[in-house]
Amino acid sequence: MLDRDGDEVALATTLVRYAPNSTFPSHKHDAGEEFLVLEGTFHDDHGAYPTGTYVRNEIGSVHAPSIGHDGCLILVKLRWMTPEDTHIVVPDTAVHTAKDWSSLTTGSNVRLLYQNAATGEHAWFLVLGPGARVESLDGFDGGEEVFVVAGTVTALYASTSTQMLKYSWLRLPPQAIASCDPSKTVFRNTSTEEAHVFIKTGHLRRFVHQ
Repeated sequence: MLDRDGDEVALATTLVRYAPNSTFPSHKHDAGEEFLVLEGTFHDDHGAYPTGTYVRNEIGSVHAPSIGHDGCLILVKLRWMTPEDTHIVVPDTAVHTAKDWSSLTTGSNVRLLYQNAATGEHAWFLVLGPGARVESLDGFDGGEEVFVVAGTVTALYASTSTQMLKYSWLRLPPQAIASCDPSKTVFRNTSTEEAHVFIKTGHLRRFVHQ
């Protein structure tokens, strides 16, 4: 569990590992669910989602996970949806195609997975080649959340530098970074291997005054 706000029914951000050939009872998402498949293939009654697939199940959606022989690991966020959200499946998040990707700096590319004009929420997939660096992808009005899918990334916020290894997670709420300068907020790959990063921005704005 990376983060939980509530008791039995709660906002949650967590890593879930399914054992090979496991099943989970059919259940309803009263406030939605989104997940990124990190390892293996996630199966449910709607389809099969291999490693690298990003899925958003809207409010009121129902499914029953049924995992295959290879097991599965997902990064999942529960109860973060808004009524205007719809079902979305983005396969192959890290596959580079000119249509889906934008180049930011030398050695770095980004793919926009999702955006919501009403809430300001964005979901991105960032690829950093060895030595590549980029500034913050978005303003800080709605906070930022960072999860390293592969490789090692150094995140620099103001004067604070944090090394993030594979499956590291970082959340910066709006009120905590109001004084940060986005131009001085940097993600840098200091390793010799490609780094993959899942980033969400803007989605924390609606919780600031709750």
